[in-house]
Amino acid sequence: MPYIKNADEIVAKADIEDIIGRRITLKQAHSGRHLEGSCPFHSSASGRSFHVHADKKSWYCWGCHEGGGVTSFIMKYENCDYPEALEIIAAESKITVEYDTSHQQTQGEKITHVPRQDLYAAVEAACNCYQKNLQGSQDAIAYLIRRGFTPDMVAKYRFGYACGNSVASCGIDTETLITAGILAKADGSGRIYDPLEGRITIPIMDNSGRPIGFTGRLLTQRENAPKYKNTIDTPIFNKGRTLFGWNLCLAMFRKILGRPDHLFIIEGQLKAIAMIEAGYATIAAGGTGFTDQQIAMVARLSDKISIMPDPDMAGFKAADRTARALRKFGISVNIATLDRAADPTAKDPDDLMAAGLPISIEFEEPYIEWLYRTSCATGKILTQEQAKSLEDYVLPAIKEHPLPAVRIIEYRIISELSGV
Repeated sequence: MPYIKNADEIVAKADIEDIIGRRITLKQAHSGRHLEGSCPFHSSASGRSFHVHADKKSWYCWGCHEGGGVTSFIMKYENCDYPEALEIIAAESKITVEYDTSHQQTQGEKITHVPRQDLYAAVEAACNCYQKNLQGSQDAIAYLIRRGFTPDMVAKYRFGYACGNSVASCGIDTETLITAGILAKADGSGRIYDPLEGRITIPIMDNSGRPIGFTGRLLTQRENAPKYKNTIDTPIFNKGRTLFGWNLCLAMFRKILGRPDHLFIIEGQLKAIAMIEAGYATIAAGGTGFTDQQIAMVARLSDKISIMPDPDMAGFKAADRTARALRKFGISVNIATLDRAADPTAKDPDDLMAAGLPISIEFEEPYIEWLYRTSCATGKILTQEQAKSLEDYVLPAIKEHPLPAVRIIEYRIISELSGV
């Protein structure tokens, strides 16, 4: 991407207390002029090891001995490279980024002549265009109403509709729209088209709340067409570094009163929205599994994680993969079961929302107990098949945990449950 010419100006004008304070809670130190709080990069018992010095424009943690300036903090906290950190700081400081397009550099990503600033503008313009399209589509509006989405919710989550190639006339040049993943060029013919045509569009936001990509949900099922489809990875949108709903959950956890006690993980954006509207802090991954960057993002929100799987074999496998990925980082994981008493036919939270029924959790249980119950038995192990399932599923999951004390406790729990 092009060099950023005014990098020094961005760093000099940035308010480090404001930038860091948007992400963690800072309080005035008992002595000295600095601010202090819990370090977001390690488990801090005192909640005071992380120091921010406005006069020095620096931060330092006396616990993990990490430190630096505002750009190093953003790079570490947001899992991004130096140019992207500068763009985040500039956006939050209301500074215009100035690019030098005479030179190009590679930052471990596809080289592009389109500055990130222009890509953000392209996705924002497409989002506005999709929102206008939605107002003109009675079928799309009727679909959202059937799913339980009110006009306020449609506006809040910026739902839209992709019809034809209308986004091509949103005021952004075609090359930028292609680079931003909004438009695509057909192989062979070179025809420019919208990959999300015929779909409800759900914008995916970055950690600052800016739209960076979209998920499209088919309005009318087509043969061999996936129900959901994401825009491609771009210099500003990477599915492995993004969690749908993360920015909304961050705001929920920042509340002093009424803040959630833990974080839910679910499959699918519409399900996550239904949970958030019911008051549960919930995120959804956009890919097939959790990356290390996404796990780090989850850990920053809460150390209490509950996964709500879909009630089928695919949901079981997905929840198992996610739980194992989180546990390798020492994160405690519970499995939550949706309360379906009001409607036993409801599969997901958005089904309950569509029926106008309350969304609540029936019960939660530790991951290892859920794994035993769903893969082996609800009581003692009595058959060879149950014993084989214990060997194949439960014991390997315990062995993967990085903490010996946790492994010992989990072996004891499974011994008591199984009678082995």
